[in-house]
Amino acid sequence: MTKESFIKGMAILKEVFHRDFNLSLYWKTLKDIDDTSFQSAVLKIIQTQKELYPNTNMIAIIREWAHTLMRGSAESFPKLTDQRSDPPPAEWEAMKKKLKSWGSIDA
Repeated sequence: MTKESFIKGMAILKEVFHRDFNLSLYWKTLKDIDDTSFQSAVLKIIQTQKELYPNTNMIAIIREWAHTLMRGSAESFPKLTDQRSDPPPAEWEAMKKKLKSWGSIDA
């Protein structure tokens, strides 16, 4: 994640929850999250978390939401299957026959 994205997200959390965060600690523990997942996690937190208690581990909550949202977006991609949508071109069969006729090459 970029520092800019991190600072914007933390500013939003500070504004909503009226709480100061140790930005150095948060950066060290959250910088491996990509921008989109972090921003999505922050938005989900401010939409669903009514309040923070003194011992609320916001780092864990952010990481959990980022992971959940990232996993959800990955699951929305089309699944790869073994089925082919297009048959191979006619030239392919001719090439296969030609290669078979050559046999194996002994070194």
